Amino acid sequence: MINLSFSDYLVVIFYAILLVIIGFWSQRKSGNTKLDFLLAGRNLSLPLFVMVTVAT
Repeated sequence: MINLSFSDYLVVIFYAILLVIIGFWSQRKSGNTKLDFLLAGRNLSLPLFVMVTVAT
């Protein structure tokens, strides 16, 4: 069994809260439609689009 200290739990909780904050911030910044979400607002460059497609 893994024994985690208080500081380990603190780091994990801080990271989770940071991810939630970034998610809400990016949601406000992005468009309001599902199409904008799926297509990244049609602002992807070709190399980035290829990397995302290969990664999935």
